Amino acid sequence: MTGGQVHDSQVVEEVLNTPNPAFAVSADKAYDSQKVRQQIEDEGSLPVIPSRSTATKKAYCPKRIYRQRHKIENYFCRIKDW
Repeated sequence: MTGGQVHDSQVVEEVLNTPNPAFAVSADKAYDSQKVRQQIEDEGSLPVIPSRSTATKKAYCPKRIYRQRHKIENYFCRIKDW
């Protein structure tokens, strides 16, 4: 847990450091950095992060997997309602 003013990308290394890596890690454009992508790949997972519009080199982002991200976003939205 971090404070509301702390961006999640500052603690992404701790979150991704798990004993059982996932098949894919989906995140929004705020996590579009080579460092984050490399850490996800080093864990043995597929980074599913769209590139920012200002990126000179677009990264691979499978849209079929990325579309499923809304389910988790909806879940957190429901938690916040309670």
